[in-house]
Amino acid sequence: MRWDALVRYFYFSRATRQGTVILLGFAFLLFVGVRIFVLFHERQAFDYTPYEATLQAWEAGLRSVEPVALPLQLPTAPFDPNLLTAADWQRFGISERAAQGIIKYRDKSGGFKQKSDVAKLYAVSDSLFTQLAPFIVLREDQRTAKNAATTEARLFPFDPNLASQAELRALGLSPKVARNIIKYRSKGGRFRKAADFEKIYGISAAQFATLAPYLRFPKATTSPQDSTQLEKPFAFDPNTVTLEELQRLGFKARTAKGLLKYRAAGAVFRKPEDLARVYGVSEADYARLEPYIEIGEAEAVPVAAEALVALHPFDPNTATQQELIGLGLPPPVAYGVVRYREAGGQFRTAADFGKLRSISADQYERLRPFIDIAATAPPPAAAAPILEINAATAEDWQALRGIGPAYTRRILEQKERMGGFGNWEMLRRTPGLPDSVYQRIRPLLRLDAPPVTDIYINRIGEAELIAHPLLTKSQALSLLEFRTAEGGQIKNFKRLQKARVAEAVLTNIRPILRFDP
Repeated sequence: MRWDALVRYFYFSRATRQGTVILLGFAFLLFVGVRIFVLFHERQAFDYTPYEATLQAWEAGLRSVEPVALPLQLPTAPFDPNLLTAADWQRFGISERAAQGIIKYRDKSGGFKQKSDVAKLYAVSDSLFTQLAPFIVLREDQRTAKNAATTEARLFPFDPNLASQAELRALGLSPKVARNIIKYRSKGGRFRKAADFEKIYGISAAQFATLAPYLRFPKATTSPQDSTQLEKPFAFDPNTVTLEELQRLGFKARTAKGLLKYRAAGAVFRKPEDLARVYGVSEADYARLEPYIEIGEAEAVPVAAEALVALHPFDPNTATQQELIGLGLPPPVAYGVVRYREAGGQFRTAADFGKLRSISADQYERLRPFIDIAATAPPPAAAAPILEINAATAEDWQALRGIGPAYTRRILEQKERMGGFGNWEMLRRTPGLPDSVYQRIRPLLRLDAPPVTDIYINRIGEAELIAHPLLTKSQALSLLEFRTAEGGQIKNFKRLQKARVAEAVLTNIRPILRFDP
C-alpha cells in the first residue's frame, strides 16, 4: 500500500518525462563541449613585465617617506589650556587626532576649571602633566589674582552718582563693573543708599565690603536736568493741591495723576506720613517735601470728610447705592456693597460690613456707630419655603434667594444625571454650583426617602450596571471584570481605584457606591 502511494507521488506524465530527458541531454553535451574546448585551446599568458617596474618604483618611494612630526616643544612660559589650539597640543607630543579630541571635549564641557582636569585627559600622560603643571594658569586663577590686587587699589571717598569711569577703575573695580555703573546711571538709575550700590551686577561681596566705608551720598540726590526744572518747594495741602502744583513740586505726571485719583476715591490725608504711602512717591521726594506739608482743618478736607456728610443710622442690607454715597462712601465702594448683596451676601453684624475689602478701616470706624442691622434686618431664613430636593420643580428652586435660572438648570441636570439625589453630597457636587451658595440654601432644603440609584458594586447585575446613566458600557464592563478578578468582593473605594476606569468617573459615582456584600 505504501509503495503504491509512493509511486503515485513521484508519477510524471509522458510529456514531463520527455522534457526531462531532453534537458539532461543538453546539459551533458554542454559539459563535454567545454572540456573538449579547454583541452584543444592554447591559453595565452599575460605579460606583466611593463607594470612590474612601475610597481617596484612606487613601493620604493613609500619606504623612503617618513611620517612628518611636529617638533616637541615643552612650554617655557605660563599658558591657559582653555586657549590652546590643536597645533599647540601637538607640540607637546600629542597626536593630531588626540589633539582634535581635546579641543572637542573642552568646547562641550565648558573648558578646564582646574589643573586636575588636564591630568584627566586620556592623551596626557602622567609624565607629560608633571612637565606642564607648573606652567598652567587658568582664568579663574587670573581672576583671583585681579581680585587680590583690588585690596591694593587706591581708596578714597566717592559718590557713585558722580564718579567717572577712571575714578571707579582707580578704586579697584574692573572695567566691566565700571561700565555697568555708568550704564545704570545713564538709564536714570540713582544710588540713594549703600544697598543700591551693592546690587550692581559684577560687584563681589569682598569688593562691596572694601568700598562701603568710602561711599558718600548727597542728602537729596537729583539729576542735573531735574535740578534746573524743579522750583523751590512751597507749602501745600495734599488734600487740595492741584495737578499743576504737584508737577511744580517735582512730581512726575504719572505720580501726580495717581495722587489725585487716590484722593478722588475717598482717601484723606490726615497727617504728613500719609503722603509717603501714595504709590510713586519716593523716600527722597517725601524727605524733601515733608517740611512744606500743611494739612488743613476738618472744614478744608474734601467731600469724604465727616463735616460735609450727614451721618444717620442705616442698614447695610437695605441701603441703596445713593444712600451709601450720601454717607460718605465713594461711588465704587457703594456699588460694591450693592453687588455683594445681589450675589446673596448678607450683613448679620456690623463687623461683617467692616470685612468688605473695599471698606477702609477709617470708613468703617466712622460709620460703625450708625450701623443698625437689628432694626431692619430681613427675617430669618426659616421663613423661606423648605424644599424637598428630589421633588422640587424649576419654579421652586428659583423661589430661593440667590438661585437663578442658571443655577436651577445645573441642579436639575445633575438630578437627571444621578437619577435623583441619594444624599447631600450629590447635590453639593453639582457642576457650577459654588459651595457658598450650597451652604446658604442648605438649611432651606430637606431630603426625604432617597431614590433607588445606589450601586451595590458587589451584587449588581451586568445589565443593570450597563444601563446606569453615569456609566458607559465599557466602563461598566471594566468594573465587572475587576470585581471578578477580586473574587467577587471589592472591599472599599480605595481598592476600586485599581480598576481600569477613569478617576473622574469613580469620583462622580462615589456618593452612590455601596460595598456591602
